[in-house]
Amino acid sequence: MDRGVYTAAIGGINQARNLEIITTNLAGSSMAGFKKAMPVFTVLEPSGRSQGGAAGVPGVRVLSGVGGTFTDFSQGTLKMTGNPLDIAISGEGFFVVQTSDGERYTRKGDFLLDKEGKLMTRAGDQIEGEGGGVTLTPGKISIAADGTISVNDGVNESIVDRLKIVVFKDPYHLTRVGNGLFSAPDGMARKDVGAGTSVVQGHLEMSNVNAVHEMVSMINALRIYESQMKIMKGFDEITEKAIRLAANG
Repeated sequence: MDRGVYTAAIGGINQARNLEIITTNLAGSSMAGFKKAMPVFTVLEPSGRSQGGAAGVPGVRVLSGVGGTFTDFSQGTLKMTGNPLDIAISGEGFFVVQTSDGERYTRKGDFLLDKEGKLMTRAGDQIEGEGGGVTLTPGKISIAADGTISVNDGVNESIVDRLKIVVFKDPYHLTRVGNGLFSAPDGMARKDVGAGTSVVQGHLEMSNVNAVHEMVSMINALRIYESQMKIMKGFDEITEKAIRLAANG
């Protein structure tokens, strides 16, 4: 009996967590550069005999729990906006952002200029170039495929800097920190920016979330969650009935 309740409880917890992840994906489906999150299920193998709790049920080897999330870094669709400060990355790589908590990374390229001409994220963090924080003078801004930034003041065109793009060998170890940013563990391996990576000015990379698929996943998760709750309720009713019979026996 304990084993059945435990299995149903784990199933319900899994789907509750899955619903949280799906909700996050749906919320980010219209956000530039947002990357889909997916649940990671781990096998739980309780050992030993029960010591007053279901976690010790012997012989249970096929129970799974949500052990975290996996980020899908596949390319989102590039949408033309015509805004010279909307910048997308086609291929691998991340823009580098300098925050109060240190260096962070993003694919969310809807940048702006502050009153001092600094290239910033919408959250107010500065975008990094090869020479440090990018600051632009007034004029027409052009950004080449390799990230080189030029400004034409109407008389001369001058190169200001080049956007700093980093590519990680294993981006799946990056951690979401909000506002479309990711943090990397110390010493995380990087690799050279390859020919398959280019910067596209006047475009935004859209979310790689398929809202229709997420809605279908949400419906399925709700159905499974409800079925697990019904199973638990059934076990409770059987237990109550057994207690009454024992008391009357």
